[in-house]
Amino acid sequence: MSFFDRVATFATMTLGIAALVGASTPGFASQLDQSLNVSPSVPVPVIPDLAAAPAETAAAPAALPAVAIDRMLIGRALTNVIENALHAMPNGGTLTVDAAVVPDQMVQLRVTDTGIGMDADAIAKIFEPYFSTKAIGTGLGLTIAKRNVEANQGTIAVTSEKGRGTSVTMTLPQA
Repeated sequence: MSFFDRVATFATMTLGIAALVGASTPGFASQLDQSLNVSPSVPVPVIPDLAAAPAETAAAPAALPAVAIDRMLIGRALTNVIENALHAMPNGGTLTVDAAVVPDQMVQLRVTDTGIGMDADAIAKIFEPYFSTKAIGTGLGLTIAKRNVEANQGTIAVTSEKGRGTSVTMTLPQA
């Protein structure tokens, strides 16, 4: 399987967490399986110039509840976040997606990379339109991700450490 096929597969599996965690998460899995089947309409990130493909991992507890989301908006947000994570790991690394139930009837979906990370100045600007730490791109990916998550009554947060990697956490309401 080519690297780009792996990226497409991983993005699709991320959107359908059911494929990652199997039948052990019936509420979350069945809802996502039905409403987040977005593989035909979510563009595949195209990342030229990567020296090595990252390792991909995913985890979720056994009983995640359904989430109340617009599949297209969250699909685009996840694609943008995953694409940024891949750009941050030009020489390989680990891309991890995990999900968890958190207080206040919410579910968190977190995308973590072991890439180059960002300093505090970059983190402070990360959601501003046209801001980018990359030489290519529009600087709109995380701006759009934030708008899409907030349009679903969720929140998005970024933590990062220069040289260690970045974690993007989307917190979304349960159905």
